[in-house]
Amino acid sequence: MFLDENKIEKLNKAILKKALGYKSIDVVEELVKNSEGQMEVFKRKISTKQNAPDVTAAKIILETGVVELYDDLTMEQLLVERQKILEELKTLEKNE
Repeated sequence: MFLDENKIEKLNKAILKKALGYKSIDVVEELVKNSEGQMEVFKRKISTKQNAPDVTAAKIILETGVVELYDDLTMEQLLVERQKILEELKTLEKNE
């Protein structure tokens, strides 16, 4: 399987996210038929879940060197990268 650099970076970020733990949002909608016979949302439940860090993902990072992507960055660069990732997560959560 051939992975380009962009896909590898996304995969590394996903493994890192899972290794560190993350927050997810679940939306459950209950639909009912209205008087016109069309389906509409009757109830919507939004719940937030904190997913615990995953030991297997951490082990993959340690064995494969995924963290090396961030080894050469200064603290300021790491904070900028962290902010980018958080903004991406917020965008993904809004789109779900």
